[in-house]
Amino acid sequence: MTNVKAKQYAAGIVGYAYGTSQIDRCQNLGDITATSTYAAGITAYLYGAAGKLTNCHNDGTVTATGYVATLVATSNAAATIKHSLNAGKAVCTTTATTVGNVRTTTTAATNISDNYVTENYTAGTAYETVVTDAQLASGEVAYKLGEAWGQTLGTDEIPVIDGMAVGYDETDDRYFNKMRGDIADFEENEEIRIDTATGI
Repeated sequence: MTNVKAKQYAAGIVGYAYGTSQIDRCQNLGDITATSTYAAGITAYLYGAAGKLTNCHNDGTVTATGYVATLVATSNAAATIKHSLNAGKAVCTTTATTVGNVRTTTTAATNISDNYVTENYTAGTAYETVVTDAQLASGEVAYKLGEAWGQTLGTDEIPVIDGMAVGYDETDDRYFNKMRGDIADFEENEEIRIDTATGI
């Protein structure tokens, strides 16, 4: 874990992501601090309309005087931000209202969805879903985040990038671990379930 401190555009992965930058399966566990504006757990600015940030996780505390976010501080209105998780914190050291998880500005965005967070801030709330500790631990969030995510139920408190696959039983309304495999295998063999207590 490495903490980051800078004047501006401080981030755990990429400070300023230009053009067609694609950030996928990245995780920040450190604390990020900007002594001025623009700070985020993953990227402070996703600049291009074709830019993409997917399947990322922040667990650190991010601090700045404004435009501070747990995942993405600001982005092009057409950039893609999806399937990401925040379990960290955003802290603004002034009275600025540009504080959020995936977006800190009020302009509308078109490609931000399926992001899960532990709390809302003042900006970007339309683009994220707040979840509880119980939902995080149950496998529900890992399942909803999609194929890049997993979780060893009963061990991992939150979803893990490329973790053990999670399935959902609609009949019993419960989440369970299953072996990863290609779609054809699952269609032929249905679900290979794993008992999280015994591992078999």
